[in-house]
Amino acid sequence: MKLARHLPDLTVDELNRYWLNPIQVCDLAAIGQHRDPKVRRFLGNVSDAKMLPFRKSGPAKTAPRLYSLKSATMLRTMREVSASGRGYEFAGAIADKVATIMTDMVESVSHHDQVREQDQWLIVYAALWNGSFAFFELVKRRDFSISYLKAYDSSVFDAGALIQEALNAYIGAWGRDRVDRGVDIDQCRYAGYDDEGRPLDPTDPSNFSDDPVERARRRLEIEEYIAKRDEEEGAK
Repeated sequence: MKLARHLPDLTVDELNRYWLNPIQVCDLAAIGQHRDPKVRRFLGNVSDAKMLPFRKSGPAKTAPRLYSLKSATMLRTMREVSASGRGYEFAGAIADKVATIMTDMVESVSHHDQVREQDQWLIVYAALWNGSFAFFELVKRRDFSISYLKAYDSSVFDAGALIQEALNAYIGAWGRDRVDRGVDIDQCRYAGYDDEGRPLDPTDPSNFSDDPVERARRRLEIEEYIAKRDEEEGAK
């Protein structure tokens, strides 16, 4: 699935890559800031209950947990469903279904703008008299009617809308991550030209040389020029 021109296609592997720390996953899920005790407790509770996929960043007991794009989408789903008074297990069942839809969608939809154009992204779910989970049903948007609300306590969850919001937010987060890991060049940082009119983009053909020493020298020139430029702009 294509998210943006400057990013590679989103794959299932990237969907499940664990790299978001607790602060980042809360931001991406848009459930509030992690420093809020309620938000931090919610993330900890659903993670401890094994309802949210994560991986420890190291062997130490205190090593931070790392989450994925799928984790963030499930976290937002659980927050939305539990806010209506549903329990964690109820919300977790809906989140699992949203995760399955998202995984299938990454493999079958060519561009994320087409997500809400798809038919099958509405989840109809219902609760029993005691509030426990009863059933859910995936309904084509064009076919949905009030007749699908069969139980007295039924609701509709727009999985497509939530998934598209998560994908939109991931564009910026993933782009910054790729720059931080050195996978991509920060196009804003290397925009423009030096005082001699030479482009600052290290990937520009005019900055390429068969001589590795010359390439390294030019890269050093670029970095020194940008550092000086940034220092001068910061002093203004």
